Amino acid sequence: MTNINKLYATLLLIRYSISPPKGGEQLFFPPENGSTTVIPPAAFSAAIPDLNSLLRPDGTLELMFEEAQHAAAPFLLSRLKRNGFSNCRAIVNSQGILVTALR
Repeated sequence: MTNINKLYATLLLIRYSISPPKGGEQLFFPPENGSTTVIPPAAFSAAIPDLNSLLRPDGTLELMFEEAQHAAAPFLLSRLKRNGFSNCRAIVNSQGILVTALR
């Protein structure tokens, strides 16, 4: 993945974290316990507005935002806090940003 593509994915994630799009279709379904929902950059706009639909049955949230860089992490965490999640954490690795939270 080139740095330009990673920068674009990061800017998209920051944009949707600050101002999520209205409406849209549901591309994701509630995951099983112990699994991580992987979200590619093309689906950022569908995942951010309705984070509640991505909750596991045990009330936890674990999302991997592919190709996003560390600059987007504070914006993601603030979006989660505004939606009522607690114990929010962002871990940056080579694949992207892994976000975990509790409801």
